[in-house]
Formats: sequence, structure tokens, C-alpha cells
Amino acid sequence: MKKIWCAITILFFFVCMSFTVKATEEKDQKILFISSYSMEWYNTVQQHEGIIDSINPNVEVEAFYLNTKNKEFTVQYEREIYNVFLARYDEIQTDYSAIITGDDVALSFVYKYHNELFTEKYVIFEGVNDIHFATQVAQNEYFYGVCEKVNYLLNVEFALDLMPNATKINIIYDSTIGGLGEYEQFKSEVQPILKSLNYNYINTSNYNVSELIEVFQEIKKNEITIFLILNDCKDTYLTSAE
Repeated sequence: MKKIWCAITILFFFVCMSFTVKATEEKDQKILFISSYSMEWYNTVQQHEGIIDSINPNVEVEAFYLNTKNKEFTVQYEREIYNVFLARYDEIQTDYSAIITGDDVALSFVYKYHNELFTEKYVIFEGVNDIHFATQVAQNEYFYGVCEKVNYLLNVEFALDLMPNATKINIIYDSTIGGLGEYEQFKSEVQPILKSLNYNYINTSNYNVSELIEVFQEIKKNEITIFLILNDCKDTYLTSAE
């Protein structure tokens, strides 16, 4: 039976992955790590270090970064990435034993084009926020992995301990793949339990920057605000630094 493991921290995945990725002693063994982000993002550094530490030292790991914390994953950009891997199709088929994907965008891309670009390659995914999508992907015999599950309920309960009179909670997210995944996790985990709160979901993709500033200014001091993710706005794509 296909299983998906949900870990509170990525460290759990690094421990598990030494069993998931079975590398041999052959020195020509190679694995391709496709990250949704870049090494500027702290999670990516942890993921990369965890992969290196967990697999056979004789296995070479090559990393490819989609950099979606700084660049919007548009249809055009997706096609550019597609062409890069299409040009390397023969190399990937002959030289790489497996693919590792980091976070939601990379998994979505590899799953979408698995038959075209990564034919019959086993894929180990990690750091995925959209648990529903990960469950769907895991039905494919070539895909295995873990989700990144945050204990949102515990965080909100802690906030309520600090602000016991709060009745409203603002949740900030966007319409990126990862953002929608975090939104679904939060809504399904917290709202059915803490029913008395007034939930205000702020999707930043629906506002331009000036509108968003006005929305944020309306948040009152006695309200709880949970920040999930913010990259996408209606008129721009915010980088990690921004």
C-alpha cells in the first residue's frame, strides 16, 4: 500500500530518506534534486544538506533550483524549464537513478511531465504542503514521499493563551501552489475545532500592493494574525527579500 508520511519538521524526512533512497556503492550513481526554491531560502539549504548527509557518500547529487520564491512560475517560465529538461532527456534517462523534489512546485512539475521528461524514474518528494495533491500523486507507482505538516491548531491555541479575549483571526496566504496547500491544511485542521472564532482569510493574490497595505492596516491589535505565505499579489510577484 502506498503511504505518505507527514512530518512536523523536515528533519524527520532526512532520517526516513536514508531508507527511501537506496543507493549502491557504484561511483557513477547520480540523483537529481529539483527544488522549488533556491539556496537563498533556508529550507532549501536544510533539504540539500539533509540529502547529502542521508545517502551513500559515493552518490553524486545534482541540484536544480526553480527559484519560485523570487520568480513567478508562469506558463512561460514553466515552458522554459520544460525545454531545459527536454534537452537533457537522454542524459536523465541514462545517468540518474532517481529524482528528489523539494516542496510543491517541483513536485507538481515533475508529476505533470513525468512521462515526457522523467520516464519511469522514481521520484521522492518532500516538503509538500498540499496533502490532498500528495495523496493523489502517491497513487502513481513511481512516486513516494513526505508532506510538510505544520501544527496550526497548536499555534492558534498558543496565540489564544496570549490573547484570551481575541475573537477574530486573520489568515494571510496566496494562490501559489504552496500557499493554497497551507490554506487547506489550516482550514481543515483549525476551523472545525475552534468554531467560535471569526475567520478572515486574506488571499494576497486578490489585491495589488497598495490595496494589501490598506487591508493590513484594518487589522486590529486585539485580533490574531497568522502569516502562512506571501509571494503573489495581483500586480506583482514579491521576492523573498521583499
